[in-house]
Amino acid sequence: AISACGKDGQWERALELLEDMRVRGLEPNEYAYSAAISACQKGGQWKRALELVADMKRLGHEPNMIAYSAAIAACEQSGELAHANDVMRNTAVYSNIWKGTSTIDLHGLNVPVARTAVRCALADVPLRRNESFIIITGRGKHSDEAVIRPALLEMFDYERLACKQDPLNPGRLRIAAAALEKYKAR
Repeated sequence: AISACGKDGQWERALELLEDMRVRGLEPNEYAYSAAISACQKGGQWKRALELVADMKRLGHEPNMIAYSAAIAACEQSGELAHANDVMRNTAVYSNIWKGTSTIDLHGLNVPVARTAVRCALADVPLRRNESFIIITGRGKHSDEAVIRPALLEMFDYERLACKQDPLNPGRLRIAAAALEKYKAR
């Protein structure tokens, strides 16, 4: 029911159902919380999404990938990039897709989460002379078209960061070391 409310844009009703569970003596599990966080994301309620993540942790529930992704997306879509970055850096999502190397793999992420992951990695990646930063976007195998690559290219264009598609692999973007150094120096 919480998920259905979220899909219908009724984030307030989703939160009422979550609270109603507690009133009736039922402890919401990670699935109920994830559905409520997703409803908040769809409703543009980034503060509520973060509050629910904090509630989950306080009650001993570890937020799952769905909960973290929805919270990150809620912040990113609301322009709260610092909050999105904070959530990203404190999740297993980040450590699973970026190991502190010169490559980040965005397979399985939605666009807002992918943009946030790349922003964090660009800030965190150590500068290495003559080593490009590689972003694995995939080619849209699980959808009708690639969506992450165009969204990142648009973000890089806005931030004036030189990025090129790998000529040998269209599912990869490459940022030259010199471009990354110039970007980080701003």
